[in-house]
Amino acid sequence: MRSAEAWVPRVPTQDEIREAEERKAPFVGDDREGPKRSVPNTTPLPNKRWPAFSYVAPPPVIDMRSWSFETYGLIDTPLKLSYAEFKELPTVSTKQDHTCVDHVTTPGHDFEGVDFQTIVRLCEPDPECEWVLVECDGGYTITHPITTPMVLIYKRNGLPLEPVNGYPLRLWALGEWGWKTPKWVRRIKFCEEREVDYWHGWYYLRGMDPEVLDGGYDTNVGSDLDPAVVADFNFFTYAEITRDRRRQLHLLGARPWGIAQHRAPVYIGDENWNTENYKYTLG
Repeated sequence: MRSAEAWVPRVPTQDEIREAEERKAPFVGDDREGPKRSVPNTTPLPNKRWPAFSYVAPPPVIDMRSWSFETYGLIDTPLKLSYAEFKELPTVSTKQDHTCVDHVTTPGHDFEGVDFQTIVRLCEPDPECEWVLVECDGGYTITHPITTPMVLIYKRNGLPLEPVNGYPLRLWALGEWGWKTPKWVRRIKFCEEREVDYWHGWYYLRGMDPEVLDGGYDTNVGSDLDPAVVADFNFFTYAEITRDRRRQLHLLGARPWGIAQHRAPVYIGDENWNTENYKYTLG
């Protein structure tokens, strides 16, 4: 495996960040209707919004004045599309449940976006290309086989995605856990082999047994795997995540932690945010 290429977007000025944070504040954490049904072996979330279980500290800065979606790697036709140009691509709709690996769910999200196979056809990948590495603002990366059914979504229930849930673009891998549906997508690399993504590297650096990693990393919603392997994988994961969170909180100073404290990105030069964007409910 090759290491994922390091990539860092432009860092705006402090004045730009301050102004963008002030504009964003009224739109984060708006209440929604709760889930109306349960996915087997999961628990409906009691809160009235689509929560964010993952966060980046500090939050990513997304400058919509220069934002673009890009593809590169083993392809004949690299893409670089503005947000407006991306939304001109053929659109598909899909109704999906969001199930977290913690076995909680929010069902019935009506997503709208671009089928990933549309991107594949436009890019014309080499025959030996079997994997994609998805790169996101904030540094998160995830790998998927190129044949995985996926949609690059930019709307939920007819309106732009919420800040904490991936605006302006999120990759939705159908039938996968939420952590495999990365937020704030910016670039996709087409690869011959599976590259080391965020969580692969996270596990390697912390010494996870390769057999445990292989047994748990590629699970999806409803996977029928050896419970002992899954238990070992989950135990290692949550023990290490707890330690990492303590380290982060120590560096950030005393502050509460929870769903409500997960920070959305800082958006600059964006015209989509207004109160009407956040007055819809789950279908």
